[in-house]
Amino acid sequence: MSVRVDVQRCEGVAFITLFALEDCGFDAPLRSALWDVICQCRETPTLRAVVVQAGPQGWPVCPHPDDDFHPDALADISDDRSPCLGEITDALAGMSCPVVTVLEGRIRAGTLAIAQASNLRLAFRDTLFEPVEYACGGLPGAGALVRHARRSGPQRAIDFLRSPIPVADAGAMALGLCDAITSPQAVEQATLAATLLAAIAEEGGLIPDPQAAIARPVAYLEALDALQADCATDPVLARACTVTEAALVLPMPAALAFGAVTARDLSQTAHHKAQRYLRQAELRARPVIASAVTAATLGAKEILLAAPPARLVLALSVAGHRIRWLETDARALADGVSRLQAEQARWAKAGHLPDAVREAAWARVTVTLDLEQAVAGAELGLVFDLSDPDASAICARSGDGLQVAANCGTADLHLRQAGVYCELAAPPSPTRVQIAEMLRLGGGQVLELAQEHSLLLPLQAAFWAEGERAVLHGATPYQVEQACVQAGFATGPFALLTQVTPARALDIMREAGHRPGAYLSYLSLDGGGWEISQDVLQALRAEAGVIARPLTPAQINGRIYAGLANQGAAILQAGMTERAGDIDLAAVHGLGFPKMLGGPLYHADRMGIERTYQQVRAGMAEGAPTPATLWQALLRNNRLFGDLDG
Repeated sequence: MSVRVDVQRCEGVAFITLFALEDCGFDAPLRSALWDVICQCRETPTLRAVVVQAGPQGWPVCPHPDDDFHPDALADISDDRSPCLGEITDALAGMSCPVVTVLEGRIRAGTLAIAQASNLRLAFRDTLFEPVEYACGGLPGAGALVRHARRSGPQRAIDFLRSPIPVADAGAMALGLCDAITSPQAVEQATLAATLLAAIAEEGGLIPDPQAAIARPVAYLEALDALQADCATDPVLARACTVTEAALVLPMPAALAFGAVTARDLSQTAHHKAQRYLRQAELRARPVIASAVTAATLGAKEILLAAPPARLVLALSVAGHRIRWLETDARALADGVSRLQAEQARWAKAGHLPDAVREAAWARVTVTLDLEQAVAGAELGLVFDLSDPDASAICARSGDGLQVAANCGTADLHLRQAGVYCELAAPPSPTRVQIAEMLRLGGGQVLELAQEHSLLLPLQAAFWAEGERAVLHGATPYQVEQACVQAGFATGPFALLTQVTPARALDIMREAGHRPGAYLSYLSLDGGGWEISQDVLQALRAEAGVIARPLTPAQINGRIYAGLANQGAAILQAGMTERAGDIDLAAVHGLGFPKMLGGPLYHADRMGIERTYQQVRAGMAEGAPTPATLWQALLRNNRLFGDLDG
């Protein structure tokens, strides 16, 4: 049986080391072992400080935050009850001596709760703090949100919850996630023990006040008031605000209990269950990592790219990696930078690249014509053109801290992106896995496809086709857009269409087997926006021979849900993927389908296969595609789309 927790003492300081297992967070064995060590420390009156740190594999990273915060409900423990993470964080927060947490790698869920229960949080450079609970329709457990709000205020605590990407370095300090950026040398046992003992003796400076924010109640309440405007349309945010308010007005034990009950209640909602399904689908979509891909490779931060595609440079820099971009020709380098700027502009126009993220990503890119400058300090090298004069020189540098993957031709990767969503269509290989894992490290949603095709493009085509049918049969374009946005779509079909241009959208539709109608054809010829006058709309309906009838938002969205589900069934039937979860991931993260619904196929399962199938059939009278034969197979065998995932 492997050792999960180790403790060593140095100059009156206890160093507790946690040893992580792959895809395993704070499970029962780890919690039990950690509890035993904490109890030993509490019974040692001569102890001056406690340091909690990770072993060589980094901190425990759970597949889903529930796995850390609600273990009893997930039946991941034996008959002997293990202490929950809330009891562990309470014990750490109640220690009679300072508790210090040393943070590195990926920090999320249970590790964040441990850190918030500590007196001092020290983080290595490029440590990634991942806000996973809010995106899954839940809130952090084990007192993490309460302690974060009491320490840093409600605005910072909730800004981190709602951050669309991981936070690192100065951003993490600004949000109250760590107190200082440090180095491995500074936290070596003897050095850190001496620093802590000196600080304790001087009574000040190094150890911050974990209750600093509630000492300023007026500013705290003003920050809460500023958050109220978004609460009406965001029930999870509303719950988060009530927890942060409780952190101010209730005694600490009562605030922690209130936060625990709120988090547990949210974990039982349909929204949260849909997010858990998506997380499981994401894990199933990740192939077994080839043995040639080492843990060091997956965590590489300094990456040398020789003659790379601009799209990959942007994706890796947004994911948090530092890029050394090498070109042997000054003109080629200038052209590459221009393509990168154009790619950034395209992402920004589509709403996938906020200004702050864009600036941070740009700062991580260093362009150079000098091979020695590019190689110095790089951990991973990707060579995209073996005919490049420097290719052989780079490959010759493999080893001594630099691992090189050669012949990473862009045509072989077929990289397609929509913000954090990315498709890599190529045969399985260590190189593909490396790139996919590096993109995921920064919070990217990556689907690795074995063939050269896309799951996202046919879903976009179905989205436009169903939106157009709704317009021709009674709704206005504005009503379709509003119905979609109110239902939780990131954008309506026609706003999405303008991001790729109507002409390109029509090509995508034809390739996916959808025949563009009068409205979309008019937009491609007109060249204006998607909003058109009522007179033009009536003329288009007359041209199509349609008698329009008013449509409610529920009817509009029902058409779109059914059309997307039918497109998903067609994708499965064509063998483009074998998992319904892959299609739901593409719909949610690429298309912007409402997360709370879990994806079109998950939603069809919940609404009933028979009911959704009949809605698909009803659309045929308006020119919608024939239902995929997979529907009949599911109905005959009393199966769901989710059953196809195993």
